[in-house]
Amino acid sequence: MTTVRTLLTRFLRPTERGDPAAPAARADPATRLLRQYLSPDVAASLLEDPARAALGGQIVQVTALFADLRGFTGFAEDSSPSDLVEMLNSYHAVAVPCVLDNGGTIVQFVGDALLALFNAPVRQSDHATRAVRAALDMRDAVTAVAAREPHWPRFRIGLNTGHALVGNIGSELLRGFNAMGDAVNVAARLQTVAEPGQVVIGATTRDTVGADLVVSPLGDLTVKGRRQPVRAYVAEAFVSAMVRKAASGCSRTAAPTSHAQALTRPLALAA
Repeated sequence: MTTVRTLLTRFLRPTERGDPAAPAARADPATRLLRQYLSPDVAASLLEDPARAALGGQIVQVTALFADLRGFTGFAEDSSPSDLVEMLNSYHAVAVPCVLDNGGTIVQFVGDALLALFNAPVRQSDHATRAVRAALDMRDAVTAVAAREPHWPRFRIGLNTGHALVGNIGSELLRGFNAMGDAVNVAARLQTVAEPGQVVIGATTRDTVGADLVVSPLGDLTVKGRRQPVRAYVAEAFVSAMVRKAASGCSRTAAPTSHAQALTRPLALAA
C-alpha cells in the first residue's frame, strides 16, 4: 500500500495539481506512464483513501456514456490491424479530451468502444449535464475526423442516468474500476440504437438536464435483453436563453449553423 501511495503522490504532486497545462517534461518517465493508464480521478480517490482499492463498491447515481463505431466489424474485415489501430487512435485522440475536459472518468476501452462515467469517483451535482456536453463535444470532434476520412466508420453515442454499483470489480490479483447496474446497461443499449453521429439519451438524463437541451423524441424503444421499454431522445444541442428565443421565432441570428435545423424543432422541456 505504501508503494501505491508513493506512486499516486508523485502522480498528483502539488506542483501539477490543478494545472492541466503543466509540461509533461516535469514528470519522470514512470509518472508519465502512470498518467496514461490511470484516470486522474481514480488516482486521487485512491490517494485520499487507499482502502477504496478493495473489491466491491457503493450504490451511486451516475451518468454512463458509451460510444462505439457503427460498421467497425465490416471495416475490420477489409483493413489491416495496423490500419484499425490508426483509425481508433485518431478517433480517441479527440474523443478522450471531450470526456476529461467535462470531468468524466474513462473507465475502459473495449475494441472500438469507450465507456465513461460521470459522478464517479468524483461527485458532481451536474453530472448529467456534463455527460451530455461531453457527448456533444465528442460528436462534433469525431465528425470532423470522419470528414477527412469518409471511408472510416462513424461514432454513435448512448447515455443514461441512474443508480449503479460503482467500485472495483475483478479478483484479488487484478481488478478494475467500473460500474454495474441496469442504468449502465441501458446506456449501452441506447448506443446501439443510435445512428452514426447521433447522441441518444434516456429519459432520466433528459429530465435531469432540463430545458437547456434541444432533443428529438424517439418514443419508447424496445432494446435487446430488456423487458421494459426505454424512453429515448436524440440530444441535439445546448441552447442559451438567446438561442431559445431564436428557436421561438423572435430571432434566428444566434443559432449555431451546425444545429440550425435542430433549433427549428420545438423544445422538449423537462416535466
